[in-house]
Amino acid sequence: MSTPLRDAVQLWYLHEHDVDDVQAAAYLDLLTADEVERYHRFRCESAQRQFLLARGLLRSTLSRYVPVDPQAWRFATNGHGKPFVVAPQTYGLQFNVSHTRGMVCCAITQDRDVGVDVEWLDRRVNLGIADRYFAPSEVDQLRRAPQEEQQRVFLRFWTLKESYIKARGLGLAIPLSDFWFDLPENHPPSVTVAASQNDRSDRWQFFEQEFTSKHRLAVAVEERHGRFPEVMCHRAEVCI
Repeated sequence: MSTPLRDAVQLWYLHEHDVDDVQAAAYLDLLTADEVERYHRFRCESAQRQFLLARGLLRSTLSRYVPVDPQAWRFATNGHGKPFVVAPQTYGLQFNVSHTRGMVCCAITQDRDVGVDVEWLDRRVNLGIADRYFAPSEVDQLRRAPQEEQQRVFLRFWTLKESYIKARGLGLAIPLSDFWFDLPENHPPSVTVAASQNDRSDRWQFFEQEFTSKHRLAVAVEERHGRFPEVMCHRAEVCI
């Protein structure tokens, strides 16, 4: 590996506007036949492009750490849709990918679970989702925020929740009200997990970042041997 990852999460992100048509075509050449078929099944051009960039970024990022051609990676998903590498050998690499309008990102670490979610801050938000699915303490924090800040607070909760369920590899099989976040001022967020989830709240650390004024990102990473890793952000370049 080119960079030690046992004590780090390397977060690689890519803005869509950084990728021209020639580079996008090069990413398409990295995909398997099945992935190309999935790519062509998208009816929405923006969703199609996000899928392409996410897969291309994942393949090229993994190859930063293992001397394997980006085309050689083979993936499968667990029963809840979380992807993982089936070939070649990864030396314990763990990854997670997220994309939204304008941005894709890939988190890489080693021998620990990780989840990432990125959201476009200008998306239309239905705050009623919080009343229906969030924990009561989160709804209270949301409603106590100034009205003009409630959408941003909602998306903080949403990205944090998504990062946690993706790190667990269980997706929405975990009810969103079975774990809840506290968002203290000037301190990192903390999570409390219901006993029914058979998990430890102190097993997880969360990292948040806003990129310009358009995107919010959250990372959930697992503690190992009493240590949490450092999260380091890198703007990816499309080098094919």
